[in-house]
Amino acid sequence: MKSNEIPYLDYFDQIVEGKKRIGPPQTSDWDAVAAHKIYNEIVTITRNISLVGDHSGPDEELKYKPLTKLGKLKKYWNPFYVPKPADRSKNCVMNKLVIVASIFDPRKKMQFALLCFDMLYGKDSLEYKLLHEKVLGILRQLFDEYSTLTSKSTTSGVSNSQGKRASSSHSQDEVKAEVCREKTFANGLGYERMDNLFEERLQQA
Repeated sequence: MKSNEIPYLDYFDQIVEGKKRIGPPQTSDWDAVAAHKIYNEIVTITRNISLVGDHSGPDEELKYKPLTKLGKLKKYWNPFYVPKPADRSKNCVMNKLVIVASIFDPRKKMQFALLCFDMLYGKDSLEYKLLHEKVLGILRQLFDEYSTLTSKSTTSGVSNSQGKRASSSHSQDEVKAEVCREKTFANGLGYERMDNLFEERLQQA
């Protein structure tokens, strides 16, 4: 297994902008893996802030606050932000592997990501199509790289790694946190979670 880990460990030894990359993950980091939950939380927060702003009525303060919060969210979680050479803003390029991590959740796969795109931008929007194509491109790149690496590995090494991934997925199901399904804001709006909405869509299908 050590020989299989070398390409991944080399990645963390690289120097980027004068600093060593953070990592690799320690044993404790695998005890409660949560990377697959991040995009769900981002979309849930974005959707609910948008709903509050859209249904604020004549209350100007209630309308203004969601707009400022959305501006702060987009500073870090805008998947379409592309920095320009002369750009001095503090906006961050969103790492789209956050979306890919949600797709790797065997309970949701690509359908969950597409539902998130639909809820944020609309199924017929240009943003939906662009993000869908971008994520598919990342998945293809990951598959190609994985295929290249595994073709150099022994059969026993591949089977061992598959067994570990299966047990990791099982433990994620057991660790799933209980979330309040229905929560109401002061203005009567229901708090809408993307994972709950996804489960409801599956039951209706």
